Amino acid sequence: MLAPLRDHKGNGPVVDESCTNITVRVPVGSKAVRVKVVVVSAACGAISEIVLDDGSAVAPTTGPANKPSTGPADKAAADRSALPNNLTKVENRYFDMLVSPIGGRIMSIQSKFLDAELTNVKGGSFTEADWSRSANKFFYRGKTFALESFKGEGFRGVEARGNAQGGGTDFLVIGKRYTIRDDSTALEVDYEFGNLPDAMSAQTYAMLLHTTLGINGRLCSYYFPTDDGIVEIERDKRPRELWLHHPARGWMAAVDDLGRGVALTMPFREVRCFFTWLAQDVVPTLEWRMIPVSIENGKSYKVPTEVITFKGLGKVSGAGGGLVGEISDGTVKVFNSTRGRVTAKAGVKNRRPKTASRLCAGPE
Repeated sequence: MLAPLRDHKGNGPVVDESCTNITVRVPVGSKAVRVKVVVVSAACGAISEIVLDDGSAVAPTTGPANKPSTGPADKAAADRSALPNNLTKVENRYFDMLVSPIGGRIMSIQSKFLDAELTNVKGGSFTEADWSRSANKFFYRGKTFALESFKGEGFRGVEARGNAQGGGTDFLVIGKRYTIRDDSTALEVDYEFGNLPDAMSAQTYAMLLHTTLGINGRLCSYYFPTDDGIVEIERDKRPRELWLHHPARGWMAAVDDLGRGVALTMPFREVRCFFTWLAQDVVPTLEWRMIPVSIENGKSYKVPTEVITFKGLGKVSGAGGGLVGEISDGTVKVFNSTRGRVTAKAGVKNRRPKTASRLCAGPE
């Protein structure tokens, strides 16, 4: 047990009336001697400085007593530390992810490149539902998936696979392959929807894919490509929810006020509509409904998606193929996930550069 702090005469600390300054005189024969100070009272301020008799100052070691007040980013870290210990960790130079067997979802996506958590740690990202079946409302979110780690030269990840009776989708097998690469700031999420041979016939599934993506701890502006142009949801003018029924490209994106962001891409031919639930959540949902797909028994249908992390852009004008771009005031800025940086071309007039065309096209 630590003894109360007292000076060489047995006197305790002197505390001023505002309880903001604590003065204590401790004899220290040598600067090599350590003085450990523990502030027990939460009512008093944190230690800001220790001054030795010779007038030199020593910065206190950060600890529970002088830790900054908890903000949204600290809360995300606390939520991550509270996650169960049965999660599978996948890590490289760009990402530190935790994948849960419950729902086969990613519970935490820490971007080392952006120094940020990218998802709502309490709910995670990449869960599914068949929107054409009322009994299937996120049925698989609470079901157990089999997880298998894999790695190769320059890449690693986790594959999740699940099938469960009920929800009107007894024969549906959901596979998700999460891959991170040593040379890319993008996370690849390859979906595979299978129809078991026992179905004995083709089955039609209409999948809704659900994520929560953004910069956890900071409000973001969100971007959605539609037939009427790119819809921007400004970070300080967010509605409760938003349906977009006329998508024009296969991507959605978020950018914070520091130019950091994430873009979620998917094959445009699969997209029926976009949806986002903003409400009071710091990290809103990014969801999209697939068009109904008929799958023969014993066959499967693959849907590649990608989460591109980027920095250096003020807004998003297009995303796809590992690129995210901004077009504004005659300048095209393109972030390349394999290079990890932005290149810019100014003076663009009346035509769209090839890089921008590729951006707007999205993955094939």
